[in-house]
Amino acid sequence: AALRDPSDWVLKPQIEGSGNLLFDAEIPDALQSRSEVELAELILMERIRPPITPSAIYSAEKGGRAVPSVRNSVGELGIF
Repeated sequence: AALRDPSDWVLKPQIEGSGNLLFDAEIPDALQSRSEVELAELILMERIRPPITPSAIYSAEKGGRAVPSVRNSVGELGIF
C-alpha cells in the first residue's frame, strides 16, 4: 500500500521525538533502497490529516505587550 499510495503514509524511526520523518516520494525510495536491518528501525504509520482551523495566537512585542492575531493552526490533540 505504501508503494502504491505513499501520500497516505508516514515512515518514521522508532525513536520518540525523532524529526527524521519520511513522506510522499521518500517512502518508496526508502522501502526499495534500505536493507531489512535498516527498515526494522522504522515504523510505517497511516498519515493523519487533521483539520486546519483559525486560532488566536499571542506574541510578545518589545516591552512585554501581547499582540493578538489569528492564524491557521492544527490542534495537537489526537483522538482515535
